[in-house]
Amino acid sequence: MSSFSPDFELQGQLFSFSFSFSSKLKTDASFVSSSISYRLLHIRVAQIFATQIQADLNLLQTSPSSPISLAAKWLPSAGSSLARDTLLPESVAVLLLPNLPPSTASSYLLSALQKTYLSPLRAASQIPERPLSAKKPNEVHYVRVPSLAMKRYKTTFLEKDKVRFQEYLVDVMKGKRSISGAALTPASLVAEARRLTAFEKESGIGDVLGAQWETLVESVRESGKMGEAMAVADVSGSMCEYSACGCVIFESHESSDFRSFPPFVASSVGPT
Repeated sequence: MSSFSPDFELQGQLFSFSFSFSSKLKTDASFVSSSISYRLLHIRVAQIFATQIQADLNLLQTSPSSPISLAAKWLPSAGSSLARDTLLPESVAVLLLPNLPPSTASSYLLSALQKTYLSPLRAASQIPERPLSAKKPNEVHYVRVPSLAMKRYKTTFLEKDKVRFQEYLVDVMKGKRSISGAALTPASLVAEARRLTAFEKESGIGDVLGAQWETLVESVRESGKMGEAMAVADVSGSMCEYSACGCVIFESHESSDFRSFPPFVASSVGPT
């Protein structure tokens, strides 16, 4: 196996999309077994996950306080629709448990994978799903919540753990703590902000989106690839969400003098 260690949040999304797209093109069940391209993709993704999961477990055992990746989180859980469609957990289990005989039942493989690898790694990575499913929202470590999970659960956090979550947001605004947001797109953040109700704004959802926007801008700025870029964007009403990319480029410009100018200029014929 290789030692390649990708962004597993993105890897999980890409694999999910790849399978969904292929299944739309070919509804025949034999496609998965007959398509060489799909089989190669399947094997390679399984190898990537297995390599990182093994590395994470080794690190957890030797240095429990060291941070680990979210590979165990993004591996589809046994019984989920994605796991049933792709059989990815079974493939990862075969790679991580090579000493089991080939005739081992799939259920036993998945049980061994869960017990030996996934349970301890998911507990150590402090993913939000575990305390939420156990009805213990006060045990969620907000600084460890990935951007897409924050997008999905922020309303739940406000409903079930309002005081602690709002204290976390205040610390984020003061720069004392961080919030995940680099994996989100500018358009998705703007689209969600435009749909906010008055109640959601008052309850703090807008603060979450604002903090994630700042994280996204900072990640683009730190990449150094947009330091001197200038965006030309259509900011008419129908294109509002898509012009968000231009705003990110503007805000991430390396020159503070450049950022001091307004990104949009109003004229008699409309914004330019």
